[in-house]
This record gives sequence, C-alpha cells and structure tokens, in this order.
Amino acid sequence: MANLTSYDGTEGVVENYKGRVVVYLESDFDVEIFKRFFFDEEEFVEFKAPGIVEGDTGGCRKVIKKVKTNQSHSYKVFGIVERDSLLGACKWDIFWERNDEVFLQSRPFGDKVRVLTRWEIENYLIEPEELERFLFDYVTKLPNVLSELLSHCDVLVPVMAANILLHIRKKGALDDDYCNDTNKRTEAEQKVRESLRKKLNDDDINDFEDYIKKFDSFFNVGTDDDNSNESIRKWRNYSKLIDGKRILGRIKHSIKLRDDHRLALATRIKSNNKVESELVNYIKEFKGEVFNN
Repeated sequence: MANLTSYDGTEGVVENYKGRVVVYLESDFDVEIFKRFFFDEEEFVEFKAPGIVEGDTGGCRKVIKKVKTNQSHSYKVFGIVERDSLLGACKWDIFWERNDEVFLQSRPFGDKVRVLTRWEIENYLIEPEELERFLFDYVTKLPNVLSELLSHCDVLVPVMAANILLHIRKKGALDDDYCNDTNKRTEAEQKVRESLRKKLNDDDINDFEDYIKKFDSFFNVGTDDDNSNESIRKWRNYSKLIDGKRILGRIKHSIKLRDDHRLALATRIKSNNKVESELVNYIKEFKGEVFNN
C-alpha cells in the first residue's frame, strides 16, 4: 500500500493514491466544461484547477508548476493550457505555427503539458452548426452563422494585433468589449490606432501594422492536406488566434442576450457528440500512459 506520509504529504501522493488520471486545467470554469460537458470520465480522470500556487498568479503558470511539482515525485499528473499561454511565455515560434501536426508535436511546457491549438477553451464552444441551432431560439431572422463568425473575427484582428503589441510593451490589453459596437474592419483598425497612440509611440504604430499583416497571413493560408471549404478552413484558423470570449461577447452584444450562453453551447456540444477530437485524444493519451504502464 502506498505510504501517504511520503514526501511530506505533498499533493502528488494523494492524487496518485486515488488511482485516477489527474489533469490540471487553468480555471474552475475549464474544469466545469471538461467534467460536466466534454467528458464522462469521473471513474478514471479527475479534472482540477490548480488553486493557489505560491509565486504564480496566471492559470497557465500554475498548471505548469503543479505538474512539475508532482512529476518531481514520480507521480503521473498532466496539464492542459490554452494557446494564449504561449503569448504570456513569449514562445513565438510555436505561437505562430499554422500546421496543427507540428503544433501538437511540440511540447513547449514539457512532455506532460498539452497546449490547445485554439486560443482558449471558449473557442471549443463555438461550433458553427451548434451555434446556429442555439441562435434559432433567439433570432427571428437567422443569418448565415459561419459568415457572421468570420465577420466578427475579421473585426477583431486589429484588436488581437494591438493586444500582442501591448503585451510586448508591457501595457494593459484593450477591454474585453472593445469594438463590440464596430462592424467594419476598417473602422476597427482606425479606432485601435487612436487608442494605441495614447499609449505608445509612432514606431509602435508601425509595428501594429506589421502584426495585422502577420495575422492576415496566418488566417489566409491553409495546409496542403486541408480539403475543407474555404470558409471552414478560415474559421479554424481564426479560432487559433482570436479570443473566444471576445467572439462570444460580440455575438451576445449583437443579438442582445442577457445571460452567459457558454454553458448552453457546451450542453449542445455534449448532446450532439461534437467534442473536438483534439481534446478527446489528449485524455486518451493521458489514460494510456497511466493505465497501460
């Protein structure tokens, strides 16, 4: 029987003793999505938020530290962090990687931590067909949802470009609802330029223009094995670098929804078996490593 007093009662001992795969996620919300909606794995997998970690505040850093601490005691725990964590860690090569195969094979935070190909967990709640069915209850004249998503993302490109620049310059990001009232890319770019001029110098504005070009290049290039139609391909690319909360915020604003609709979307995805294969494969990998060895 395992000795629970080993290693001064570190959390790793307790987790290992439960006989389940332990997967750390960045927040309580992420845990709710994985545990309640995406996976029915309570017998085999425990999803956990990292809680308070001394010396770290960001969810990504906490996850990495929790995994590293437990691994140092030879306990098999894992972590999943969002793609935006690469921005915080300034791991630019993999951040800008378009090819999913190359991205998934990388291990920028170690072999036990997986990085989502999409910006954050909210991006996995935006499945165009399920979003369309959800909006049917709220909109009398339903638009082409995929076209609307692409339009929202296009307007958000200058916002995301600005936030990368602001992060590099150690300035605060633009507000979450920034440009929610703007429906044209050109208007969004002008508004962002005006905001940046109040925070940065003229050379930085030139860098902002370069980042916009970098984003557009990322979104408009497919991989050789991508046989999907252009709109779907572009949506997949957008989902990697456009903040999902901002997309959902624009949708909520445009149709005047009062409530947070993330859980409703998660329910639809669960009911119709639309959980992204990337996430399913991560959990299979973790279980295989623990139970097959």
